Amino acid sequence: MPKFLYLLSIIFISSIYANMFSILDSYRKDGIRPIEKELDRYLATTEYWKKKISNSDVRFGWYERAVYLLILDTNKKNTAVYKYQNKPKLLFNMSIVLGSNGVGKKTEGDHRTPIGIYRITQKKEHLLDIYGPLAFVTNYPNSIDRTLSKDGSGIWIHGFPPNKPNKSFTKGCIATPNINILKLDKTIDYRNTLVIISSKKPIESTHKEIAGIMAFIYKWRYDWKYNFIDEYLSLYSKDLISTNGDFEHFSRHKHSVFSRKQKKIIRLNNFQVTRYPNTLNKKIWRVSMDEYYKASSYVYKGKKIIYLLQNRDGFKIWREL
Repeated sequence: MPKFLYLLSIIFISSIYANMFSILDSYRKDGIRPIEKELDRYLATTEYWKKKISNSDVRFGWYERAVYLLILDTNKKNTAVYKYQNKPKLLFNMSIVLGSNGVGKKTEGDHRTPIGIYRITQKKEHLLDIYGPLAFVTNYPNSIDRTLSKDGSGIWIHGFPPNKPNKSFTKGCIATPNINILKLDKTIDYRNTLVIISSKKPIESTHKEIAGIMAFIYKWRYDWKYNFIDEYLSLYSKDLISTNGDFEHFSRHKHSVFSRKQKKIIRLNNFQVTRYPNTLNKKIWRVSMDEYYKASSYVYKGKKIIYLLQNRDGFKIWREL
């Protein structure tokens, strides 16, 4: 081994040992809590997240586990079907038709196709001929739609009626020739699929943006876990809508909770971070995660979705639902 490489390896090993000694000494004197707090602080740095996602292709967002993406460009009337597993793999494209009045659904019966991100909640078969051989049911209106007073229902991805192989519009659903809907059924796991509907080609995200979002999320977790109420609330938009009401109601509720100074366990994983298409001319991000929360008075295990607004000053939590 060349002498300089040998010296570098010695320095590297010595550095690891010195850091480990410092950690062990801190643990011996003060227990695990100070070390845990320092590690939690480091999780809230962009440096950590840049390294974490460095080998991921994040142009359509970042997904911690494998997921199928249906990326709909309503302008081109095309759906690109991807499987994302550290990077997006294009499986196939399929032509689509949309609502007779275009996109931007707001109300029941407006014959428009919604813009946004949706999950597939159900597969339906043995339907009326107008839906073709099968249909996938989306969760329109989703939680963010409801905060914007959008209504209506029954937005499906379905096939064509057998007597109309050249169907040109729908009442708001997304329809595709039957050969495509059957291929889609064989290709995806609909329970693990996001439907991303945009009026144009999605704006690609960057490593810098994703690292910034993840550092923000873990800063939010840090302030939450260690009961830093002022710092925690500063991460929220004054236009917040949450399961605990608007910002004023949310703030009162959180002041009450944080005042108890309870020790908390907060674990977050299975992240999905996606730029959210919208008609508000805002830069919105959808962040979905599995949350485990445990305090002496409350335990929760389930899905959490928050929507971030991005501006020149960074990110704010706009919706927590």
